[in-house]
Amino acid sequence: MQNSQTENYYIKYTWIFLGILLMYLFIKDAFMSYNSVGFFCDIIFVAAFACINILKKNLVDAGVHSLDYFYLRTRVVEIFLICFGFFYLNLGSWTAIFIFGIVVINTLIESPKKGLHTAYISIIMEVVFIGFVGIGAIEKFQEIITFTFIIIAAFAAWAIISKITIEKYDSCMKNSSEIDSLKGEKEETLKLLKVMNEKSEKIKTKFNESDTENQELKIILEKYYELYNISSVINSIYDIGGLLKYINETIIEVVEAEYSTIFLFEQKRGSLEVEKTNIEDEQNLEKLSRSINNDIIFDIVENGSLFVVNFVDNDDYEFIRDRGVKSFVCMPISTTKKKYGIMLIESLEFNKFDEQTQKLITLIGHQLSSSIENLELYKKMKELATTDALTGIYNRLYFQEKLSKELKIAHENDYPLSFVIFDIDHFKKFNDNYSHLVGDKVLKIITSVVRNSIRRSDILARYGGEEFVVIFPNMDIERAQETCEMLRKKIEETPVKTRDLSLSVTVSFGVANYPLNAYSEENLIKAADRALYRAKDAGRNQVAVSDEKII
Repeated sequence: MQNSQTENYYIKYTWIFLGILLMYLFIKDAFMSYNSVGFFCDIIFVAAFACINILKKNLVDAGVHSLDYFYLRTRVVEIFLICFGFFYLNLGSWTAIFIFGIVVINTLIESPKKGLHTAYISIIMEVVFIGFVGIGAIEKFQEIITFTFIIIAAFAAWAIISKITIEKYDSCMKNSSEIDSLKGEKEETLKLLKVMNEKSEKIKTKFNESDTENQELKIILEKYYELYNISSVINSIYDIGGLLKYINETIIEVVEAEYSTIFLFEQKRGSLEVEKTNIEDEQNLEKLSRSINNDIIFDIVENGSLFVVNFVDNDDYEFIRDRGVKSFVCMPISTTKKKYGIMLIESLEFNKFDEQTQKLITLIGHQLSSSIENLELYKKMKELATTDALTGIYNRLYFQEKLSKELKIAHENDYPLSFVIFDIDHFKKFNDNYSHLVGDKVLKIITSVVRNSIRRSDILARYGGEEFVVIFPNMDIERAQETCEMLRKKIEETPVKTRDLSLSVTVSFGVANYPLNAYSEENLIKAADRALYRAKDAGRNQVAVSDEKII
């Protein structure tokens, strides 16, 4: 790079020299006798020198000027033109020697070997041109000696300067090498930074993706946490009405749908009936109730899988027609053993139910189905635990619990409660004379007569064997006595028919009252039991009322 800079300076000085020479020629042509042919030749010489200078400039710019092939040839042509020009233009040998010195020194800076070659060529060409011009021999020899001495002096000066120049050059090259090394390191660092930046962008992208996934996972976990809470609540509800109400409200809250309706099959008719809904518009609810029993819904129930329509065509589904519904989900409520009904969840937005929402609804639907099945099983188990297997009425265990609760309610509300014990007269003879099957039939018929003759709020239970009890909430003793007399007559008038027999059955009643006869369960039972024994002692088939106060 340093040699190129030196050569560039040399090329600039050459342009200056050519400019001065051109001015000289014009002045000479203007003020001195000078033919036009000679002036034209001078101009051609200057133009040739300019062309060589342009060629050198192009070689320097191309970075090939220091190659031997180009360098020596341009120097020879350049020296030739200098010799020719100075002797042709008669500028004087000393001027030529000065110019040659500049050329040689510039070449020595480029390369010692090239500098020596240039010096040899310069001396040879000077000798040749002096010989051609025809100046005196001694004078020519002196000029040659002088020119040679100047060249040697220039070379010696270059030798002294070159050591310093070379040291500086080495230092510069070392610095240049270090700079190149630093540039290399810088490039490597930039490449490394680029790679790190790319990796950073990838990590950032993955982090953003991971953050998005985390947000989705968070939403999913929240949904499943809600599902866990729903499951916990569902498992604590033992009432079908309360269960359906909770599920319907939860669906609306979790799914954020406008409408939710739960339909259950009415067992006798086999049709879907609305059990729970949040639809308040009576006209819309009537449309839905009227059109829900169709082949599409029955197929969904039969299939047992979630049915989703996120872009509703109003003409495709009659049950959503003209109600503004844009998307809906049908979730069958069923188990492997039984089909209970369907959940219909509706939205006024298109594409409301995404994949996660569908999964959540499916899980809630399965949970509801299992819960209804469990409730039915619980109901059956409770019935088995609280009812008498033969007669189907409550058993003694349930009666004890119910009497305690009803007495407490009567006390809190300050109203009377009547209690009755009745017994089948001579029941043993039915078993002994006609078999136990006949005895069982007697028990069933009497139970049926009494159950169909009392209020729904009254509690009938089998106390044990042929003894039965009835709790009459909010009934005084006089009315209780009248009711028992009505029951006694109905039983007496109802024959027990078998294949060959028609048997008449009678019963005896003992009646007691809270707070007239007793305050506690135990004393109330005791008062009614004593009244029953009085009815039996009086001849049976009658009603006896307690006339004592047991405290």
